[in-house]
Amino acid sequence: MNVFTKHDIVMLIKKYEIMAISCFYDNMGALISKLYCYENGEILVDIKPSKVITTICEIFNTDTYENCSKKTKKTILCDKKVPVIINDEYGSVWLPFGITKNDNEGSFWLNMNYLSINPHTAKIDKKTKKINLILEDGQVIKTNINYKNFMLKWGEGASLKYELDKIKKRILKSV
Repeated sequence: MNVFTKHDIVMLIKKYEIMAISCFYDNMGALISKLYCYENGEILVDIKPSKVITTICEIFNTDTYENCSKKTKKTILCDKKVPVIINDEYGSVWLPFGITKNDNEGSFWLNMNYLSINPHTAKIDKKTKKINLILEDGQVIKTNINYKNFMLKWGEGASLKYELDKIKKRILKSV
C-alpha cells in the first residue's frame, strides 16, 4: 500500500470523505496515520493524526484546531479532549480518543457522521469491554477503546450537535 506524504494531505482531505483516523508505527519507527475514507478504503499518510485534524480545521473552518476546541469548550463546558465541530456541508463532529496531543499508537479520531450507535454498528467484547466499530460503508475498525470511555465521548459529541442545532434554529427564527 502506498504511503502519501504530508504534502498530499490537503489534496486527500478535499478529495475523500474521511470517517476516522488511527495511527501506527511502521517498521522504520515513523508514525503513520491511517485514514478510513468513505467508499475508498484505507489511505496511509506519513503525518501525525493531530496534524490531519489541524489541517481539516484549517480547510473547513479557516481556523486553528486550538480555536475550534476553545469554541467547543465554551459550548458544552468540557475541558479535556474535546470534540471538534467541522463546518463543512455535513457539520461533522470529530471525537478524539487516546493520547491526542502527543500522538502515538493510541491516538484515534472518529467522525460522528459515519457511525450511529446501535447494536449493528458497535460490537462489544464483553471480556475486555473493548469495541469494534463498523463504519457506514462497512469498514471495521478494531479499537483499544474502552466501551465506557467511548460512550462518554459519544455523549459529549451528541451534546455538541444538540447545542449547535439549538443555535441554528434560534438564528433561523430571528431571520
